[in-house]
Amino acid sequence: MNIKSPEENKEQFSKERVNRVIAITFAVFIFVGIVMSVCYEMDLIPKETEEKQSYIKEVKNLFHLDNVDFVDSDKGEAKTSFQDGKAYFDEGNFDEAIWSFNNALILNPEFAEAYNSRGFAYLYLNKFDLAMQDFNKAIELNPEFFEAYLNRGKVYRSKHKYKLAFRDFNKALKLNPEYSEAYIIRANLYAINYEFENALRDCDRAIELNPKDHRAYFLKAVIYEEWGKDEEAIKFYGKYIEVTVGLDTGLNPIVKKTIKELEKKIDSSSSE
Repeated sequence: MNIKSPEENKEQFSKERVNRVIAITFAVFIFVGIVMSVCYEMDLIPKETEEKQSYIKEVKNLFHLDNVDFVDSDKGEAKTSFQDGKAYFDEGNFDEAIWSFNNALILNPEFAEAYNSRGFAYLYLNKFDLAMQDFNKAIELNPEFFEAYLNRGKVYRSKHKYKLAFRDFNKALKLNPEYSEAYIIRANLYAINYEFENALRDCDRAIELNPKDHRAYFLKAVIYEEWGKDEEAIKFYGKYIEVTVGLDTGLNPIVKKTIKELEKKIDSSSSE
């Protein structure tokens, strides 16, 4: 994708705003003309010269031009800005991503995906209230938007509103039972609430859907370690190391150290 610089984006946005002002002015001009014509025909204001009536006729004809379509072009430009925003987001440039999503929403205020993506950028910046507003709007525009429910649940989790978070995670999975991301996020919340059996069940489902999801193996290992089931913990820490080969997760040295400590613990227990 050809990503424009922020300066180019802003210059383009300024031009787009000018074009929209022209379009709005044109629409107002048409509307006034139509209102005047209706008033003349209903004798609400005195009929004037034939020249004035001819002008009204021209406005009516202009109003019915088939090639005037601002909405479709705006939606096309909104999609371009949306894609730019996603690219900025992937680069970790959240401020520019938000700026592009703003542009997309100005051009198409009913763009649910743009609200969801902007909310996700706000979430990364820990701007939870702004994120919540965007996820709410995305769900309002598209009640079947399962990703928006998951993201709103993350906000509730960050605010320690766990019942509301569970409600949204459950809704996301009801809408899309194959949504592996939702299983791992809900498993994490179950673990926070010490509901380990439910957490393990969701981890297993996440692994079934995505065998490379290292987060599920790590969470299972942590749960088994918390339970004192050290051999099971070692098994899943090892699986975590296996699926993260080539990945820079930052946790591998800690996991390897934890495995050694658990092995020593088991050896010392067996020698007693």
